[in-house]
Amino acid sequence: MKYLLDTNICIYFLNQNEKIVNKINKIADSDLAISIISLAELQFGAFNSQKIKSNLGKINAFQEALEIITLTPAITEKYADIKAMLRKTGQTVDDFDILIGATALVYDLILVTNNQQHFARMKKARLENWLE
Repeated sequence: MKYLLDTNICIYFLNQNEKIVNKINKIADSDLAISIISLAELQFGAFNSQKIKSNLGKINAFQEALEIITLTPAITEKYADIKAMLRKTGQTVDDFDILIGATALVYDLILVTNNQQHFARMKKARLENWLE
């Protein structure tokens, strides 16, 4: 496993963004993962849409090809460390983004995101934006 896909990259893929589809299709499934947090965000989006059944079907097919990384004590500890550091410096980041970033850091993965602004605040996070 090499890459952790942020929720927004998954959405681009599910919406058939050509750049993202081509990039993901060139990478072995074993090198791609998503956080359980991203899966929850994707499922929320489906239930909040007009095409619930169709969108859930797309999400289910997509996630079956990837490793889903669940929360572990190491991830929650890294989350707490990052959140405390951000708070001390007066910065805020969404809790879900911190959990996704903590997952990438704990597993030493490159986080693929179109939201580099939030994740860049997390020290040592390795980021790529496949839309650039």
